Amino acid sequence: MASILISPLNLKLDKQNPRFVAIDDNTEPSIRKYMAMYEDVCQLAENINNSSGLLLGERIVVIKENEDYIVMEGNRRTVALQFLLDRNLIPDGFQHKIPIPSHETLANITTIEVDVASDRNYAIALMSKRHIQGVKNWKPLAKKQFFASMYSQGNSIEHLSERTGVRISSIRKDIRDYKFFLKAFKDYKERHPEFDKDIVNIKIDPFLRIFSANQLIGTVEHRPIDILKIRYDSRENTISDLPSLAFDRIVEAIFKATVVDRSVTTRNTLFDVPGVKDILDSLSLPEPNAPINGDVGLSSENTSRESVSNGNSTPAGPAPNGPAPSSPASNRPKLSGHADGTPSPGGPLPGGPAPGSFFENISWNKLSPNNNEHVGLITALNELHKMSISTVRNNGRIEKVYQVYSVAAGAVLRTAYEQSLKLQLKKTNLWQKFLAQNPNRIPMLRDIEKFVGSHIDIVLPKQEMRTAFYHVIGSKSRDFLNANIHNPELIRATSASLEGLANGGLRSLIQLIINDI
Repeated sequence: MASILISPLNLKLDKQNPRFVAIDDNTEPSIRKYMAMYEDVCQLAENINNSSGLLLGERIVVIKENEDYIVMEGNRRTVALQFLLDRNLIPDGFQHKIPIPSHETLANITTIEVDVASDRNYAIALMSKRHIQGVKNWKPLAKKQFFASMYSQGNSIEHLSERTGVRISSIRKDIRDYKFFLKAFKDYKERHPEFDKDIVNIKIDPFLRIFSANQLIGTVEHRPIDILKIRYDSRENTISDLPSLAFDRIVEAIFKATVVDRSVTTRNTLFDVPGVKDILDSLSLPEPNAPINGDVGLSSENTSRESVSNGNSTPAGPAPNGPAPSSPASNRPKLSGHADGTPSPGGPLPGGPAPGSFFENISWNKLSPNNNEHVGLITALNELHKMSISTVRNNGRIEKVYQVYSVAAGAVLRTAYEQSLKLQLKKTNLWQKFLAQNPNRIPMLRDIEKFVGSHIDIVLPKQEMRTAFYHVIGSKSRDFLNANIHNPELIRATSASLEGLANGGLRSLIQLIINDI
């Protein structure tokens, strides 16, 4: 390498350096502030002043790009020297930490000798030798970002391996890990603006470990990447064959537990993360296949090339035209294993599947979207079903949509109830008679109920229908349906009142009417 004499003030910091991964605004002032905050540059400046300059063997390595000399090796030393030479470059709040340089120090640092590498690739090999495998290792995230950055600039994994001496499988793992973690970090910050932690201060191992530590299901261990149907695209991005919303929620739950709350550590496994098993149980998924050799990224390095899961993405709930899923989430065998990591016997949970709390198991496949008289009920039931099986985050907890948005769910439930009674009246040819008895007014639910009650044996010919109907109109929670619409300032539906109505006869009544089509 050639060498030149140059002022540290004329050196440019390397914006592609992995140490600056956390900086969105990677201007030189932002980089200097970052170095002052996280890289002990202030202490280094004091050490340089105490030593009256750089020590032997601390030469800075640069490359020349567009007439600029860019620091490839020695960004910390460069920033420390710049602080000593020009106090205007010191970020606010750090001036008191930078000493006034002695005359001897100034004489030795005003110009310094630096080595000039032939190109960036040569400098990369040097950086790898000194930092990735050598004396002063970067933080794990910086090492991963180093390879991801080089890869994004068009360097192949094979080329990076040749230049650095690092195994192909290790580089591929670092690229995948970095891209996946960075996306999780950015997604969480976007959804939670109050989360202001810098990525540089985050321990990434607990997060990544959740995706590599085998999960015991029954008596068999399974890889999380199989359970979560993870695979990788041609650019080493992590994707999943789970429904995208469900996978995003799982990743967010893992990030929160491992990074934000730090309640889950490297000793835990996937099902120890609050909410993950519930989300998986809400999907119509078979248990994962037996484990196979590990994949690269989010797992062990002793792996083969990527293996793609054969699982298909399953939509959450029936389509609007009415077909119900062949294996509703609440009826399928749930994955065994407890949140504390202790296993439970394989197969269905003892006693069989539990009944739904709301409208998880409603089926309307006998209704036809081509029949205009069915469309209203189809529309309402489709939304009720989605509200019953979908989850949202509420104050740090994963809850069903209807539990969080109970007023909206109550309005849809009222619509479904009214549409089912209206459908039964039309089927029994009593709808026109009802309209004739209520001229010049919009049909009200209370009027419909009263009319059904006066023609109960015709409108609801089966005893179980009548029993369910009487339970509904006699329920104390029944008034929530009307008050929720007309007087929400006084009385609003709650998840408990909705569940009481659903399980108190309303869901059964609607299903019996559909089955009687």
